[in-house]
Amino acid sequence: MKTICILISFVVLVVSSRAAGPHGTQPGWVIDDSGNILLTDAVADRLAQSGAGWVRLNFRLGPHPSDTPAFYAAYDTIVNRLRSRGLQIVGLLCNEGWPGSQADWQANNWENTGGDGYNAYIDQFGYAFARMAAHWQGQIKHWEIWNEPDCWSSNPTPGVYEGCSYIYPSNFAAMLTHCHSQVRYYNNIPVQVISGGLFAHDIGGFTWSGSGAQYLDSTYNVGINHTGKFAWTMAAYGSYPLDGVGHHIYINQGGAVSASWFGTYPRLCAQRCHLLGRRRYAKENIPDRMGLDHRERERDHSSQQHQ
Repeated sequence: MKTICILISFVVLVVSSRAAGPHGTQPGWVIDDSGNILLTDAVADRLAQSGAGWVRLNFRLGPHPSDTPAFYAAYDTIVNRLRSRGLQIVGLLCNEGWPGSQADWQANNWENTGGDGYNAYIDQFGYAFARMAAHWQGQIKHWEIWNEPDCWSSNPTPGVYEGCSYIYPSNFAAMLTHCHSQVRYYNNIPVQVISGGLFAHDIGGFTWSGSGAQYLDSTYNVGINHTGKFAWTMAAYGSYPLDGVGHHIYINQGGAVSASWFGTYPRLCAQRCHLLGRRRYAKENIPDRMGLDHRERERDHSSQQHQ
């Protein structure tokens, strides 16, 4: 995924309403739970004027039960507002974009049940993604699947992880396979599929597991050697089912960021991409909304230990 950060330019006379640079930002919720569109023309203007060229857009359902005509109508307005200002979009489809519970998306996991990771939630999620990718074909060329799949808040028994957006590597391998094959094998939809941004942290210190690389390694391993999901895509159409890897790096909360570790974490994940699948690694630094996100994550993950 493109490196995402905020670049704000202070211009004295004329402020352009067209997007400029290669960097990006995210505006938070773009619709609320009542269906009100929060990304107005004024907000879109400010995003374009910031100097950013990309916007990460979370396709959350809000009040819509699924990807209904009303859902598409609301997001058509938002997508058109961004694209008309020259902003490129990275679409995000995660648990906020398809109804279900953690038990639903973790069902049939290989880690605890010996299953292949595929389940009813992933089945419908993948078809919904294909519909969205087709609907906005030509307008959105990059899609991120899931958000922080390695993020958990509770480890009640060995090998069992709950909370946050955690999905077992076997389920994630199945999800990526289903989504990627829908657009690249079964349908000819020219989009890039990016694995949901790995949650990288220094809770308990700087570690291999904390970097997100261990989870990435586990996803490749289970998909190739145990459930066969990744092995199938490679055999069927010559590619593992991801075109890039997102990375959310939350380190040194409340203090100066270690340049060394900020560089080491991406290198660890990039090495796994190169060794396991030769996929493109892309660091994604998501800025806080109102400075709250990091503190919320630090609170939510205070009990998290090495995976």
